[in-house]
Amino acid sequence: MSIRKRSDREYAAHLQGTLDLLILRTLVLGPQHGQAIARAIQSQSDNVLIVDHGSQTFSLYGNLLDMAVAKGARVDRGEVVGHVGLSPSGPAGLYFELRVDGHPVDPLQWLKRK
Repeated sequence: MSIRKRSDREYAAHLQGTLDLLILRTLVLGPQHGQAIARAIQSQSDNVLIVDHGSQTFSLYGNLLDMAVAKGARVDRGEVVGHVGLSPSGPAGLYFELRVDGHPVDPLQWLKRK
């Protein structure tokens, strides 16, 4: 058996297929404890939130309809951080990215229930 690292494009394709099933206004929950370090309002339904989980691990949430945490606030596992908004192409969809040491990683391990 061989193991290879997925490319950024493969992760994006994987996430796109998984997250297209989301419905507008679906709750978005924090996958792990952290601190909200950045918030950006880009349009009515395209808000961006970045959470620092420590050890150079960050989660980014895009296409949020709204954000339920303030910059600097602690985010607990399972806490509502916002609601799904519209993607730039029109349908509802969440952009979720997990980065470790500045590199995108497969977020599925973080999204599993414990």
